Amino acid sequence: MATDIRATDERAGISALEARWTAALIAKDEATLRELLAPEFQLVGIRSTGAAAVGRDPWLASAGSIVFNDFVTKTTSVEVFGDTALATVEGHWDIVFAGKPIKERFYVTDVGVRRDGRWQVVRRHSSPY
Repeated sequence: MATDIRATDERAGISALEARWTAALIAKDEATLRELLAPEFQLVGIRSTGAAAVGRDPWLASAGSIVFNDFVTKTTSVEVFGDTALATVEGHWDIVFAGKPIKERFYVTDVGVRRDGRWQVVRRHSSPY
């Protein structure tokens, strides 16, 4: 039973990290984003035009320019495997990015690692649907 409680607590912690990420992105809170994303973080985005990967620092540099009209996320699944976690997140947004309006639903898979007692995301795979 103690293992079940620990696993539930860890899943809740990952869900909270995902919610913090969304809130920090909307608030343009770069300090919190740097805390949540590992130095080797990489976002892999899949779109009809192909795949693109971007590292943490370039992603952070561009994230502050997003104009949010609407942005909602919901963590739908979290699995923890020791010091590694997988989270799936569904959401939608209506934003302006690099001068272009984007309105889409998306599905995200995040890979997190626990280091020194705290979780950080090392990879995010994002696809619209």
